[in-house]
Amino acid sequence: MRSMSHLRRGFTLIEVMVIIPFAILLVGGLIAAAIGATSASLRSYGKTRLQSDVLAALDTMEQDARISLNIKVTSTNELVMEALATDKNPLDNARSLVNSTSCAPMTTVASIADATTYKLSYKYNSATSSLSRIGDFTGSWCGGTQAAQGNKVWQRHNQPEKIIQDAVVTMALSDFNVIDGSSLLASAVRVTLTATRIVGGEDITYTDSLYIRSANLGG
Repeated sequence: MRSMSHLRRGFTLIEVMVIIPFAILLVGGLIAAAIGATSASLRSYGKTRLQSDVLAALDTMEQDARISLNIKVTSTNELVMEALATDKNPLDNARSLVNSTSCAPMTTVASIADATTYKLSYKYNSATSSLSRIGDFTGSWCGGTQAAQGNKVWQRHNQPEKIIQDAVVTMALSDFNVIDGSSLLASAVRVTLTATRIVGGEDITYTDSLYIRSANLGG
């Protein structure tokens, strides 16, 4: 009869040396599979998020263009609109236009000419590969200056808002529906945005375009 000590013997050194490489390969394969699955999940989420960011940016541009008084294509890197200042967020149903002389909310609009307007630009910066939304009230503040109007205007002057964070962004403008060839005053413009972001060690890119127009212009 075999002794109990013989039955309970462990692995020999040679057996351990043979098993260890296979164990390392197995564990390494499991880790690589887990990393690959995680990276794929991150890239899928990253692409969905990037797509959402681009579509949100185009939607914002469309909303701005729709309520603008005019649209100007000053260059391939800049889209300019003449916008109406409001006392609240323009998307708020309770917002009112702001009178250009009294700075008071206009409860009734006799003429758009009485309202405060400003220049709203979407400007591409090639040095930083970024797109910014900038409001410019130079010479347009009701009462003459921002201080004089008492911050009754919801929009802010010269405070760039970066469109699509943590991404390399390019903007292309095309298919102008031009109504004044000398100044490129357009009633509609096709805007194409391309954004690239590094996710899971790889570049994720998404491109989309939208034909935007002003509801206050024909064409």
